[in-house]
Order: sequence, then structure tokens, then C-alpha cells
Amino acid sequence: MNLSENSLILIIDDSQFARDALRESLTASNFRRFVEAAHGQDALEVLRRQWDQGQPVELVTCDVNMPVMSGIEFLRKLRTLNEFKTLPVMMVTVESEMPLIREALMLGAVDYIVKPFSTPVIVQKVERLCRELSKTA
Repeated sequence: MNLSENSLILIIDDSQFARDALRESLTASNFRRFVEAAHGQDALEVLRRQWDQGQPVELVTCDVNMPVMSGIEFLRKLRTLNEFKTLPVMMVTVESEMPLIREALMLGAVDYIVKPFSTPVIVQKVERLCRELSKTA
């Protein structure tokens, strides 16, 4: 997988303000295509719909604390679905406890960013992820 400005990014957060801020930061990395979800269950439906339409999501950013289905529950479920087992997921959350970070990384999150974040931090982390993914492509 190779992330590019045409890659579709799914932003999962129960706060519209947080989704807007993340979209703005990702736009600074030249990404232009986004879909959103307010919780993990909604995100699974968005992923499936995009997959079925032949426009799969190529990167997910995900909050941890959300109603209906948390980010950890989402990640756990996502990794059981064959078509999404390797989908890169970056956790972006206010939760900074090491056990939670370890759990997210053990479940396959590619990075863990603590809010509040700055645009340069998001840009740096996404650009690093792009380099890593291009090496494995």
C-alpha cells in the first residue's frame, strides 16, 4: 500500500471539532479525500460501504473514547475482518496511559498520537507512515 494525496482517509471521532481539526492537519500533508464516522460501529459501516463501492479507505485515524463502540473495540473488530487486517490505523486520543497505548499497538495500531496535537506532529507522523508503507509496497 502506498499513501498518496488521492488516498481516502477515514477520521473516527465523536467530536466534530476534533474531526475538523484532524482533517485540517491532514490537508497540510496534501491529503484531500476524507470520510468520517462518530464512533466505531459507524466506522465499520463506512469502511464496508467504501470497500463495496471500490473506493477503499487507505488510512484510519481513530479516537479511543467514543459512544456505541470505542476505538479499542473498533480496532479489535477490524482486525478480525480479512479485507481490513492490515489497514493502517493511527490512534489520536486524549488517553495517555501506557497500558492503553500498549493494547492499541498490540491490536495493530501503527501509531498513537495524544491530543491535543499540532499540525506539524500529524504531518511528521503521516509522512513517516507513508515512507514505511512505500518500503513494504
